[in-house]
Amino acid sequence: MADDHAWITPALIAVVVPVAMAAFVRAADRPARVSGEVKWVEYGVAMKAFSIAAGLIPVGLIVAMFLQSAFSKDPVIATLLFTGLSVPLLLESFLVKISFDENAIYTRSAWRRSRVIPWSEVGAPIRSDLLQWWVLPTKKQGSIRLHDFISGKGEFFAMALNKRLESQKDLSPETPP
Repeated sequence: MADDHAWITPALIAVVVPVAMAAFVRAADRPARVSGEVKWVEYGVAMKAFSIAAGLIPVGLIVAMFLQSAFSKDPVIATLLFTGLSVPLLLESFLVKISFDENAIYTRSAWRRSRVIPWSEVGAPIRSDLLQWWVLPTKKQGSIRLHDFISGKGEFFAMALNKRLESQKDLSPETPP
């Protein structure tokens, strides 16, 4: 009788995972938020909600274990480990802020100090398929990383390309009329 409902969990996973992935992709395709002359590249509501859920679900499991008196040390340690692994996700989705305008890129994150990076310092983007993000090296200030699920990438890369073309044009000798 217990096996009669064994299909429910796989069926829910088969529905929930594609819906969640579609929400992430749709949020990532959104344009950059504009505030005055500055555009913002940031994580959307779907990613922030997922990061909160990733932290709360393990906590809920611990509470359920206590309420059912099924408390034992090993599952709690494993659950706390998963909760700990969700902390970087929370920090990334809520504290990473990247904005840009015609002059520079402005970054803020939990991982390093805030930076103002002139476009002239930014190199060509490098794709990391393994980590699902783009890395933009800079001459003096480390790298800028843009995850696939962050919104506003389209406008950011359009500006980056425009600025790279401008800098190459400035370096090339002028052709006589």
